[in-house]
Amino acid sequence: MEKQNRYVSSLSNIDLNKAWDMFVALVSRPVIEVFHGITSKSIDWFVCLVPGCLFNILVLTKLDAPFFGILKLDWLLPPAGMWTYFTYCIAGAVSGFAIWGSWQTILHNQVSRKLTDVFQTSGLKNSIGKLPAFIFDKPIDEFTRKMRLSRANLPLSQFIAAKENLESALQVYIDEIKEDRERGTVDIIYAGSAIPTGVKLADIAEIGKCRFLIGETRARKIIADLRETPHFLVGGQSGGGKSTFLRQIITTLYLNNPKFEFVLIDLKGGLEFQIFENMERMNVVPNTSGALEFMERLDETLQSRMAILKQNECKDIDAFLKLPAEKRTASCAVNRTVVVIDEAAELFMASDKSGANDAQRAKRLVIKLAAQGRAVGIHLIIATQRPDVKAVDGQIKANLSGIVAFQMPNMHSSQTILDNSRAAHLPKVPGRCIWKTSLEQTEVQTPFLTVEETSNLLKSKKENSDEA
Repeated sequence: MEKQNRYVSSLSNIDLNKAWDMFVALVSRPVIEVFHGITSKSIDWFVCLVPGCLFNILVLTKLDAPFFGILKLDWLLPPAGMWTYFTYCIAGAVSGFAIWGSWQTILHNQVSRKLTDVFQTSGLKNSIGKLPAFIFDKPIDEFTRKMRLSRANLPLSQFIAAKENLESALQVYIDEIKEDRERGTVDIIYAGSAIPTGVKLADIAEIGKCRFLIGETRARKIIADLRETPHFLVGGQSGGGKSTFLRQIITTLYLNNPKFEFVLIDLKGGLEFQIFENMERMNVVPNTSGALEFMERLDETLQSRMAILKQNECKDIDAFLKLPAEKRTASCAVNRTVVVIDEAAELFMASDKSGANDAQRAKRLVIKLAAQGRAVGIHLIIATQRPDVKAVDGQIKANLSGIVAFQMPNMHSSQTILDNSRAAHLPKVPGRCIWKTSLEQTEVQTPFLTVEETSNLLKSKKENSDEA
């Protein structure tokens, strides 16, 4: 009875908080880190698997006992019994994962301690002196991580204002800072390396058919394919790189696809696309009345192509183009058409240049082309400086599967085009954008192609065509 009382007394003296902290540090946290590493594909499989493999070799060759004896680690050997030996084998097999998870936990704790000093120096402190609390830090992909903090009743604007201090203190590059008001948390998306500030358009021919370069991230090039992403929405304020981006798209697709047709609707009076005037297969339209006329022609083209595909029992233009010429029931050529509308707001909103009826008509035609154009090879690229909901409404946006958002003047404009505020927080680097599809949302540096370089490329193409 006295022994039992001493045992109960010793249990009552255990500090449960310290016991829990020890459990989290030694077991729970490493397991969580391993889970995050696997789901984000950032785990070091070599470190995790090699120790377990070596251990299994020692067990199978019965060299584990002599090995641990040499290292004076005999106490690691299990006592007699099937279950203890089974536990011993499992523990050895997962030892690499335990090592990797423990190391990540150490790094996690170092970040947590460092953040306290960073918050102090950055002024991230509320009226009663409370600092944001570190919740977790986990990888999103191979290069990017997400840190979550409690907001401590501080506004998001205060975290954004402290961005440079945070980057300097943590020696990282912050891509985005966003809040979850319901949870009272802030997420900081960051990486250890910078995105390039300049990307040159290299050999255009290497990009391939139906494709063009979106730009470069920290680690890779992103190339869009019209067969996978048929329509695009491009937004951004003046000077952000939108016009340069459109120029390189048109140039790349034109040079690599000799049968593509182009309709370039330039509602700045034809100033942006004048370099493409008088080029074969190029139609440059400088005003709203001409734009509406071309949109109606495209509607007729849409109907006729659908009829041709139906006659040939093809579900889309790709299937039709694969048919041998002798098996096609229609002799007319069916080629892809790329329609670029710059300053779309001028076309979709009533003004002194176009009435309300023309604006509504244009909008209906674009909605129809965006919904049905993919199958018949009509591709839309709609660009605007003013991503207003009246200009780019939900019906148009729903079918524009690729979105390129350059720097926006405010969070409202970013929300309209991206459904989040990320484009409003882009650095002031010309050509920097957010690339968004249903699969990803990534900060990208778009390629730079000057007017002079474009002119030389087009001139070279024309000279080669004349010689042929």
